[in-house]
Amino acid sequence: MLNPFSISSIRGRVKGSALNIDYNNLRFQTLSDAGQNENPLIIDFERSAGPNWNIRLSDFAAGAPLSVRIADMAATVQPHSDQLKISGNFKLSFGPSTTAMNTAVPIRFKKPFDLPFEFSGRYSKNSQWRFDLASRRIEPSDRNNARFDYDQIDITTQFPKVALTGDGQGGTISATYKLQVPDIHISTGSVNILFPQLVLNGETSIKKDRTVSSIDLAN
Repeated sequence: MLNPFSISSIRGRVKGSALNIDYNNLRFQTLSDAGQNENPLIIDFERSAGPNWNIRLSDFAAGAPLSVRIADMAATVQPHSDQLKISGNFKLSFGPSTTAMNTAVPIRFKKPFDLPFEFSGRYSKNSQWRFDLASRRIEPSDRNNARFDYDQIDITTQFPKVALTGDGQGGTISATYKLQVPDIHISTGSVNILFPQLVLNGETSIKKDRTVSSIDLAN
């Protein structure tokens, strides 16, 4: 029998209430407008021809442990018979502040700084999963260089490279991470210190509630 009707595409928007989540030492909230009214969290979704879904979230902010804006978050969800895949990108935007952000992490950015990321992940029916997160290459810009104070220490750096990979199944989790920061300039009073680069490599494994971590620091 012929089906005279079929859905070729779906597009929609979900507008929720203002986001305000506190979990342990993390805090997320939606942004406020010029009148200090909290904006709602907006989720746009679309599925064109095929099974994939494109999802976009409106900007929101993290208030702890660092104050940062999470912007341009978009993802593509790809359902398969044996697994679910997701890929996308977002950007962390730090703005200048006149005071230290909080006592736990006393960092004060002196200029706007953007750190864009791309991510991908998959979850299989056998409960295996993998997640990858990496800083994304972009065109050179003054917003790619960071300058901030940590307590009374002035620090400037070039655009850092970040890579995180995690996978697991059941209660077993393993993760590797790498942070590479070039051209670090540290100054406090009359003391100036230059590092061509700082590289941090780390591994963490969790198995049966036992956690093992290792960190290697080089410059």
